[in-house]
Amino acid sequence: MGPAVAFSADAHHASYCGEVRGIWRAARPGAVVSTQVVAYAGPMAKTLPMSRFIQNYNQHLAEAERSDDVLVLQQRAGRPSWVLETEGRVRATSEATEFLSAALAALVHDETLVDRFAAALAAALPWVAFLPERDREAFAAEAADTLRACASIGRFSAFADLIEDWRNTAEVWSDPALAASLASEVPEPLDQPV
Repeated sequence: MGPAVAFSADAHHASYCGEVRGIWRAARPGAVVSTQVVAYAGPMAKTLPMSRFIQNYNQHLAEAERSDDVLVLQQRAGRPSWVLETEGRVRATSEATEFLSAALAALVHDETLVDRFAAALAAALPWVAFLPERDREAFAAEAADTLRACASIGRFSAFADLIEDWRNTAEVWSDPALAASLASEVPEPLDQPV
């Protein structure tokens, strides 16, 4: 029996490490169906139509096992793509993610380093520059803590939601008139729903 393989849905969401929305029957005895979507490296990925994979799955699995490639199986009619990789690769990615999230959490909770880390985040994620200084530090800490919690359970949808929420906050801060309007006091609350 060859190495086990893990499947994940929707290649677009795989980069965000989201949750699988379906289960696919393993095409090979001893295969593992994972409910965790894992990030995959583009250069090591081989993309092919799902129909071609199904016609010759033994050949494609053997080739992927030999080359340690990730398979991206595309479906028709707007259905999500599937990402297929070996269990060893999934395990290695999980261990690396847990290590990196723990390191980031330690970094953002060190008062001497948090300012530099927040500045580096602004270089990596340009929209962070629109956040006020105190919000940059809050974002860095919250993102690192959430990533660590997500890595501990292998589900990253909460992390993707957090990033989207902070990106939306930065969008509000990028418009000074809108930010001032939302930050101003409401003189008299409305009794009637609008």
